Order: sequence, then structure tokens, then C-alpha cells
Amino acid sequence: MLIVQRTKKGIVQFLAARKRRPVRIEASDGPFRYEYVSISHVVGAKLPNDSEDPLQIGSFPETNARAYLTHNWDDQYIHIDRSNSVATLLLTALVGDKRFTKLSRYANRILQWVFGAEWVFIRNLETQAARIKKNRHDDQPPSGCCLVYRAQGQVDQSVNFGRTWRFGEVAIALDAADISVIRNEHETSLRNVATAVSLAMTDTTGSPEIRFLADHVHLLTKDEVVIYVRTAKVGSTGLVITTVPSNEFVAAIQSYAAALSANSKLASMASLFTLSQHTSNDNLRSFIAAWAALEFLINHLEKKHRDDFHELLNSDQVTLPVWDKDLKSVDIKDYRLRDRFYVVACTLNLTEAEADTKKFNQLNITRNKYYHDLKIDDSELPTHHVQSLFRKYLKIVLSV
Repeated sequence: MLIVQRTKKGIVQFLAARKRRPVRIEASDGPFRYEYVSISHVVGAKLPNDSEDPLQIGSFPETNARAYLTHNWDDQYIHIDRSNSVATLLLTALVGDKRFTKLSRYANRILQWVFGAEWVFIRNLETQAARIKKNRHDDQPPSGCCLVYRAQGQVDQSVNFGRTWRFGEVAIALDAADISVIRNEHETSLRNVATAVSLAMTDTTGSPEIRFLADHVHLLTKDEVVIYVRTAKVGSTGLVITTVPSNEFVAAIQSYAAALSANSKLASMASLFTLSQHTSNDNLRSFIAAWAALEFLINHLEKKHRDDFHELLNSDQVTLPVWDKDLKSVDIKDYRLRDRFYVVACTLNLTEAEADTKKFNQLNITRNKYYHDLKIDDSELPTHHVQSLFRKYLKIVLSV
């Protein structure tokens, strides 16, 4: 008797599901929340075997966000994979990326007639997400860990659900909200913590490179229905040296991130610096962003330490590196960028000023060969060396 009742109940549920059609999301399904996640590849860091995973490295109460390091890439990509799958389904009439497209459409119609539109959509979504996951694994970074910035909050803007389709606990919305507003809200905190991680890595033997892979925003109804709106980008990988960070590593990240958050000008430079490490960039775009960050930092620090430098310049107790002009007789407004870097290096890092100014001059010459003379190819621009010099002097400033 019990078996018969269960069978009848199963048949009733099956027939009900078969009749269900996509429904729209309404304003009454709110208030709406959002979840934002950004994933970056920390090229040179691996978590210790006895470490917590995820390892939290920062929290941002003002934006209800947290940042952590983890080796568990798949858990971070769940909604990104599904959102990318939704985009593919929309482009293929909800069928997905199939080898035999026309045949798959006929099969899709038969399955919809038998099982219903909702069941077929969820099936196609999971199949497509599994395919994207497999492709991602094929291109997965072989080293390091990922830096995850994750936030939640209320959607403060008006939401347009004129074009929405809900299938069970999953919904699609086209241009329902301006997702860039949410991204912009977290941009500063995200870039500060990424820069802080990069700076902390310079104390280790691992690569300090941070590669931005993807970010994503999805919305949630009051009943936890996930609404996929927009997706982001993925990037490339490479071979690097990795290291296991110590406890001091996390403390350094928190210290650098706090210092950047307290100084809007340095935070702006950090934003430019992180743009130079975006995996979607070619070398020229990365170089432009990296050089702009370095130039911004040099001009800022030169103004701040101008008086300190003139004390050194006029002191009989300090020997400055040989320079090709007498800066005592040059008006400050006539200083070139290389002169300003000389001021900064002598003031903040006198013991290495000679080597650093030599390195900067070489980078500046290479830059000018491309910008003014077009004598070199953009692939030859020394982006990594510029990033390295920027890291060095920003770290000095933040460590004071």
C-alpha cells in the first residue's frame, strides 16, 4: 500500500513538473540581494599542508566582504561556470554547445514534451557547466593558489525584470540591473588586497605576480532563487616558482591592505598596478598601466620628500650617488622624471639608490625608444621590471 502511494505521489509530481513553464521574476520576489566574487591566481603561493583552507587574509566590514586564499578552485567557480553556461544556452536556444546542433534541437523538443521545460533546462545547464568545468581544468593554473574576494549586500538600485525566465531555483535576467555599480563599490578594496598580497610575496622566494582570472555578480530573491545576470573573463597561466607563506605573510597582507585603504592616492596607484596584471591585457596595455602607476608614485613621493632630499643634497655628512647634473642649480619645475626618481631613491633607499636609479634610467630609455622613436616592438617592453620597481618603492612607503 505504501509503495502504491509513493508511486502515485511520484506520478503526480512528475506530471506537475512536466506542465511547469518558465515564469517571470516579480518585484514581490524581493528584496533582492547580490553576491559578488572575484578570483585571481596568486602565482607564487601555496598554502601549508596544516593550514586552514580557505585561509582568510582580510575582511572589509564597510562593504560586507572578505578575502581569502584557497586551493579549492572549483568551489569558487560554481556560479561563474553556471553563468557562462546560461550565456551559451541563450545563444543556442537553450540547447547548449552540441556537436550535432540540429539533431540536438529535435532531441531537446522531445525531452521537453516528456519531462517538461524546467527539467530540460536544468539538465542542459548542468551539462554545459560540466563541460566548461572540464575545459577550465584543462587550462587550470598548475601552481600557486587563488585569491578570492567575496561580498554580499542589498541591491540598492531599481531592478528591471521585464526579461526574466525562472526555472525552479534558477533564473535568467537580461540587463536587470547595472552590475558595474556593484563592481565599482568593491573595486578599491579588491585592488588594495591584491596589491597587498603581491607586496607580501616579495618577502618570499615565490613569484609576486597576481593574475586576475574572473569576477561575477549574481542576484538572489528573498527565497534564495539565484538570478544570473552577467559574467566576466578568464585568463591564461604560466610556469612559476612557488613558496609556502608563513604566518607573517598574512600579517603583512593585512598591514599593507590597511595602509592602502587609509591613503586614497596610494590606493589609486594600486588600482593602476593591478590593471597591469590583468590576464586579458597584451604586453603593451600592461606596460602602460604599470608605467603610469610607477610615474604616479614617483611624482607623489618626490613632492612629499622634496625638503628631505635638499637636506641630503646640502649635507656634508652624506654621499649621494653620482648624478649627471648638479641638482642644486636646477629649479624643481625643470626636474625630469629621472631626476624625480633620483630624489625618491636617495631619500627612501639611499643604500640601493645607485643601483635603482641605474635600473630606472634603463627602463626609461627603453620606454622612450618605443613611445618616441618606435625602435622596439611592444613585446619587448619591460613590463615585469617596471612592476618590480613599483612594488619595491610602494612597499617601502607602506612599511614606514
